[in-house]
Amino acid sequence: MARVRDATRDVDSGKRLDAAVVAAVARVAVRHDLAPRWLNDSAAPFLPATFVMNDCVVLPTTPTLRVVGVSWNDLFLMKLNASRAVDTDDITAIWPHCTFESPEAAVEAFYEAYPLENFDEFLADHIRNII
Repeated sequence: MARVRDATRDVDSGKRLDAAVVAAVARVAVRHDLAPRWLNDSAAPFLPATFVMNDCVVLPTTPTLRVVGVSWNDLFLMKLNASRAVDTDDITAIWPHCTFESPEAAVEAFYEAYPLENFDEFLADHIRNII
C-alpha cells in the first residue's frame, strides 16, 4: 500500500476492541507517551455496508502481529462519508489509488456502501472539486 501522508494521530480499528485490548492500549500509551486512545474503534460503525475483509491489504507485519488496512476504495468512501475539513487532503491523496472510473462511479459506490444516507445530487461535483 502506498503512503499517503507521513503520520497519523491514531490508528482506527474496524472491529470493536474488547476491554483487555483497551487496557493494553492504555498501558502502551503511558509507556510510550502516546494519546490514550492511539488505537481505537471509533471508525468501526462507519465501515461501508459493502466492506469485505478479504479486500483488505496486509500492511507490514511481525511474527506476532498482523495489520491489515481497508482497500483504497473503502478508505475513500469512509473519508467521503465523514467529509470533515480534515478529510479533504486525505480524499485528494487517496483518489489516485482508487479504481473508480469517475466521480459519478464513486457516488454510485458511496450509496451502495451507505444506503441510509440521503441522496445528494451535488455529491459528484463535491468529489470533483476536492480531487
